Amino acid sequence: MRKIIGWIIVLALLITGLVISFSIKSVGNERMALQSQTKFILDKKETTFDMAYNIDGNNYIQLRSVAQTLKGTNSQFNVYWDEELGKAIIETGVPYTGTKPIIMEKEIYKIGDTISIDNVEITISNASTISSFIEDGYTVYPTYKKTEDFYSVTFTLNILNPNKKKYGSYRYINDFIQRCVDSDGKEYDVMLLTSNQDSKIYPDTQTSTTVYFPIKKGTQIESIIVGVPWIHEEKIISVS
Repeated sequence: MRKIIGWIIVLALLITGLVISFSIKSVGNERMALQSQTKFILDKKETTFDMAYNIDGNNYIQLRSVAQTLKGTNSQFNVYWDEELGKAIIETGVPYTGTKPIIMEKEIYKIGDTISIDNVEITISNASTISSFIEDGYTVYPTYKKTEDFYSVTFTLNILNPNKKKYGSYRYINDFIQRCVDSDGKEYDVMLLTSNQDSKIYPDTQTSTTVYFPIKKGTQIESIIVGVPWIHEEKIISVS
């Protein structure tokens, strides 16, 4: 294995080259690169490299061919040509693809940011863990006091020129706070309260309210997902 890596370091072939035999000019001399007939052993198994050459008695292996062979092993790596940088890129510890990875980035917001989705503005001003809250003059505790807390999310909701067909006559405020997610990726839904009148929001209005998520004690919430009921679009608010 170490000898193979040593050959990689002195690699003289182009990563994208497909030539089986060619000439190399050096100080007026011409040397031939021929397909290598050497047998290689990798992890006690005979291995064939598609692009292995012999030049003046030395073996040269195309880096891409080595990456293909090592794919799925502890020594795997990816190699590809980056057009923007004009360089060959080697990434260790990842499977070989031969192409530049596509990085999908999600837009993540923070507490205090205003998120706009389809003419709805949502701004979370505070998010914290609490043991109880007051509703209609009564103190509300979790169902199992010893094992649960509440995650409290206070936010402002502003409806701007809503589409009446999508919106209807009103919506419940907690429809816009979709769920929260803990550090293990577990999702929690908003608790439905007995009093619904105050939780309704009508077109062309702005309101502030607080919703509650029953969670286990010691749970670390990482993010809150917000959205609107009539379209499949969500935004992530990081709270960690």
